[in-house]
Amino acid sequence: MHLGPLERGDGDRWVLGDPQRGASGGHVNLLPEGAEHWWRGSRKVLVPWSRFMLFNSFEVTAGRLGSTRTVGLLNEVGGAGPVGALGPCLRLTLRHPYEDWVAQFSHHQRRYRRFHLLLLTELLKQTIKAGEAERLGDPDWLAWVVKQLAPQRPWTAKALTAAVAEARTS
Repeated sequence: MHLGPLERGDGDRWVLGDPQRGASGGHVNLLPEGAEHWWRGSRKVLVPWSRFMLFNSFEVTAGRLGSTRTVGLLNEVGGAGPVGALGPCLRLTLRHPYEDWVAQFSHHQRRYRRFHLLLLTELLKQTIKAGEAERLGDPDWLAWVVKQLAPQRPWTAKALTAAVAEARTS
């Protein structure tokens, strides 16, 4: 079960990105205590959910070799570190202390459906804005929401917002 780059990982955890890339990529584990960012085979940081303040953007292309991904690949080959505009990433504003956080992750081999990317972006935005980021670390809640959202195809911004709001509260 998945919603774009968000998928059920080993055991009970959910993962953003492809952890199979190991030393050549990155991913974010959504754990009960927070978001754990891994890059090139090593843990970079565990950000507690209480620090999540503002969802800024979710940058990823549907195809593995889309424009964002191509630049990210060139960045990886060149040895540069994770820079948000240079590959798939999640951008947030954190509190205590206030800072921008960029968590770059690896694109899966599969293409992401455009609707899945829109639904996932809206899910992250609504959940963080509501002050409920910790729900992203609840594997059962997230499984329920993904199950509700994955088959949907909202055609308008209003339908997209409503679909996510309904899935989050049901």
